[in-house]
Amino acid sequence: MEHEEQLRRRAVEGDREAFQELLQRYYRRLRRMVARRLEFAEAVGELFANELDPDDIINEAVHRALSKLHQLRRPHPSFWIWLSRLTLSILQREIRKAARRHRQEVSLYTPLSQGGGDPEAAPGEQLELIDVLPDPSSPIPEEVLLRREFLGILQRVVGGLPEKHRNAFFLHEIEGFTYREIANALNFSQKEVKDVVKRIRGLLREHLLQTGYFEEEEI
Repeated sequence: MEHEEQLRRRAVEGDREAFQELLQRYYRRLRRMVARRLEFAEAVGELFANELDPDDIINEAVHRALSKLHQLRRPHPSFWIWLSRLTLSILQREIRKAARRHRQEVSLYTPLSQGGGDPEAAPGEQLELIDVLPDPSSPIPEEVLLRREFLGILQRVVGGLPEKHRNAFFLHEIEGFTYREIANALNFSQKEVKDVVKRIRGLLREHLLQTGYFEEEEI
């Protein structure tokens, strides 16, 4: 197998096969990272469920990488870290766009499309949002309540943090990046990354204990 540094040099010189081989080495990892980052964004309240399509993010990341291969002439820790940085910047841009959309208030009486996706709706019937919401008096299973409680805590602790801090926590706790890899991907110092992750862990632990979600000896 050809060494990554050789492939990088060939890719920078315009060799598409070299770029494709580099991309193939990391494609599954890239796809997993994007999918998990979107799930994380939904968990902390940055996105609604299934609001962004991972394929759209990945396709744009690949096209942007192709157009910016000249950056690899400069020293970079690895092709993967460089590709991760490009992809995370696209993710954050799209998440910020979504946040701006969310600021627009939606009334419970907002008209939905024909039938609102309700199979029992009569043809041509105009439903409103309130018509398709669950009955608030219906009992909620305990496991759903616990999950909602945990996601609420996660959202309160992580949702209000700066983007780079959320990304640092995500990359370390979910993607398993080392402090050095995160520092290179996000332009942090290793000490800053370590401090951010430690602080968020402490905040989560404190909130979980305060709400009684866990007992002291469980975490």
